[in-house]
Amino acid sequence: MSPHGLDTGRQMRWAVVAVVTLAVALGLTLGFVLYQSTRPERWDPLGPYPVQTVLSRVEGVKGPAVMLGDDLRVAGQKCNASSRPVTTRGSYEWVMVIPPGSIIPAGSGSAIRVPGCTAFDYLNPMPEAVVARSEKVKANTGVDPVWRISGKDTPYSVKHGVGEPRTYISENFTIVVP
Repeated sequence: MSPHGLDTGRQMRWAVVAVVTLAVALGLTLGFVLYQSTRPERWDPLGPYPVQTVLSRVEGVKGPAVMLGDDLRVAGQKCNASSRPVTTRGSYEWVMVIPPGSIIPAGSGSAIRVPGCTAFDYLNPMPEAVVARSEKVKANTGVDPVWRISGKDTPYSVKHGVGEPRTYISENFTIVVP
């Protein structure tokens, strides 16, 4: 015990614990920084995917729109920035924007993206769940709902494994419920 009534042994133990804790924290931080700086970049051959243009229109409605139950026509572009064809797996969904909250899965599949950018013209059938949700929103609010299509393509190969996914979205569009 010190002349001031303090237990110097206890103080010494706390000082050692503090120093060891600080050393471990610094070691972990340094290890994480080194790991991040030496980690190989994830394979990223796709992109960019600009916002897709909705081509469907309904007379008397300003902006992109489609009648309830009709197919939605969309123009989009998908790019492969590598010099070789890339196989992708993808899926897409209909996302309600106004009012927000509903996400309806619509499809999935695989494709081969050739080098460069390719323009596509999609004809998207309206899922029955989108029809039912849109009718319910119109009945409850008196407002035609606004949706968009959102999807994700993920490249993969035997050599590179799974690559960096690329997300795409369409413009917002109104579903006109009669």
